[in-house]
Amino acid sequence: MKKRILFICANETDYRELKLLKQDKYEIIFHPYDQQYIWNLCYNSESKLNYENFFQDLKNDELVNSCDGILSVEDYPGTLILSMLCYELGLPGPNPKSVLSGQHKYYCRLIQKSAIETAAVEVEIFHPKKLDQISFNFPRFVKPVKSVFSANSLAVYNLDDLKNKLPHLVIKENLYQIFDIALKKYTDFQYDSSYLIAEQLLDGEQCTLEGYVFNQEVEIIGITDSIMYDGTICFKRFEYPSKLPHEVQLKMYDYAKKLISALNLDNTMFNIEFMYNEKENYIKIIEINPRMASQFADLYEKVDGVNGYEFALAIAAGQRPEVTRRSSEYKVGASCVFRNFKDQKVLQVPNEKEIEEVQNLCEAARIEIYATAGKNLSYHEQDGKSFRYGVVNIGAQSWQELYKKEELCKKILQFKFADI
Repeated sequence: MKKRILFICANETDYRELKLLKQDKYEIIFHPYDQQYIWNLCYNSESKLNYENFFQDLKNDELVNSCDGILSVEDYPGTLILSMLCYELGLPGPNPKSVLSGQHKYYCRLIQKSAIETAAVEVEIFHPKKLDQISFNFPRFVKPVKSVFSANSLAVYNLDDLKNKLPHLVIKENLYQIFDIALKKYTDFQYDSSYLIAEQLLDGEQCTLEGYVFNQEVEIIGITDSIMYDGTICFKRFEYPSKLPHEVQLKMYDYAKKLISALNLDNTMFNIEFMYNEKENYIKIIEINPRMASQFADLYEKVDGVNGYEFALAIAAGQRPEVTRRSSEYKVGASCVFRNFKDQKVLQVPNEKEIEEVQNLCEAARIEIYATAGKNLSYHEQDGKSFRYGVVNIGAQSWQELYKKEELCKKILQFKFADI
C-alpha cells in the first residue's frame, strides 16, 4: 500500500520536481497551506498572529490526520511547522528542539563550539536597541539570530557603520512569530528573534554539504561548490560535484556527522554551509539548515541518477532511504543564478519559445523566472545585496561544456530592464 505523504508550504520547485519524479511508492498530497499562503499569513502580518489557534486548526486538519508522513523543504516556517506536527502527532520527523537548535544561529554556534571547536566561528550576541553594551571588536559579520535567504546580513567595520546599517539588519516586526512561540514552547533559550549576532569575517571557498540522518545514522549525499559574482558574497553558480581536495571533503564529512549528533537531529535531511581557506588551512561552519536544499535536488539526479526528493520522501514515510546511485547522463551539473546589482524595472521576461529552446539545448534543464514584466526587480523577495531574476539548472559532460551552455542560456532567455 502506498504511503500518504502530505506536503506543506510547497513552492513551485516542489510541485515541479515531484511531478517529474518517477516513483510509485507514495501518494503525495499538497496541503492548501502552500508557501504563498504562509508568507501572506506571517510575512505580511502587521498584527500579532493567533498562532495557537492556527497551529491547533492545522493539527486537527483532516488531511494532516489522514497522512503517514509530512514533508516540507521550506526553511521557514515550513521546516519548523513540520517538526512540531510530527512531534505532536507521533509521525516520522525531527523534534522541534533539534530544529530550533539548528535554526537559532547563536545557540547553534555554541553547540558547534562544544562539538567541533576548530570549525566553530567566534560569535557575540546583542540587542539592536542596546548598542551601548557592545564589547566586541570590529570588523564583524552581523545578522539576526534567525533569517532566511541571506537577508538582513551584512559586514560591518565599526560602530558607526553598524548604526548606519542597522535598518537593513533588523527584521520586520512579527516576521518570526512562529519561531519565537516555538522557542518558548520547546526550549529554554533566552534570546528570541529580536537579537542579532556578530561573527568573525571568513574568507575562502564556500560550499554546501548535504546529507540525511535516519534513526541517528548519518549519510552524506554530496558537496556543492558555491561560486560568487566577483567582489561580492552573492551566488553566481552552484557546481556539483565539488572540486575541493578529497581530504578536505572527508574532513567536512566528519564535521557533519559530529554536528548532527551534537544537535540531536534525526529523521531529516540537512545541509551545512562550510568555508574552506587553503592559505590559512581552516574549515569553518557557516550555518546548518535542518532541511534539504531543493535547488540542488536535480543536480544529484543529473550526475548521480538520484533526485534529492527521493531521499526526503523516504524519510517522511519513516523508511530508510534505499536509493542507490544509478548511471546518469552527465558528469557535472550546476545551478546558474542570474542577477542584477541595482533595482530596475522589468520590461520583458523570456517567452515560452525561448524557454523551450533552452530545454531543447539542455535536456532536463530546470528554468525558474523570478522577475515579472511591468514590476521592479525588488517586487520579489531579494537578499538585500542584489536582485535575482532567474535560475537555470543544467548538466554537461565537462565544466567547459557547462560554462558554454550557461552563456547560451543567457543569450536565449531574453530579459530586458530599464532604469527606474
